[in-house]
Amino acid sequence: MKIKNLRRTVLTFTLGAFFGISLIASYSFISNSPQQRTTDEIQTVDSNSAQSLTSKYQASASQFNDVLKGFTINLEQLDVMNRLNSENRNLSGFRIYLGENTSGGQVSVIYGVDQYGHDSQANSIYTTGLSQSGPCPPVCD
Repeated sequence: MKIKNLRRTVLTFTLGAFFGISLIASYSFISNSPQQRTTDEIQTVDSNSAQSLTSKYQASASQFNDVLKGFTINLEQLDVMNRLNSENRNLSGFRIYLGENTSGGQVSVIYGVDQYGHDSQANSIYTTGLSQSGPCPPVCD
């Protein structure tokens, strides 16, 4: 009698452990996956177009009278910075300007920065969307 109860207990424990592990494993594969990155919004522009985008934004931008705490960079902007770095390993950094496209949507205009702190005209100039990026405030947690 004791052996039957012991077998039943071991079997119940084993099946419970198996189903528990299976359940945990299945939940680890069913999660809210992060948003897929798209590069549809990444475009190269010439210096005249870049100037036009930033000038249009600056003409309509409201004055910023707050302490700038930081700047959130989205993954498309990071991809562009990596592209610029691949084009020219001598860049000392990157600069993101805010711009406005012809349909009134905000974009970022990204330049490589040379050793003198100037926008590098020798590299490509890129634009990306501003989704989930911008100065903090207002793009803060």
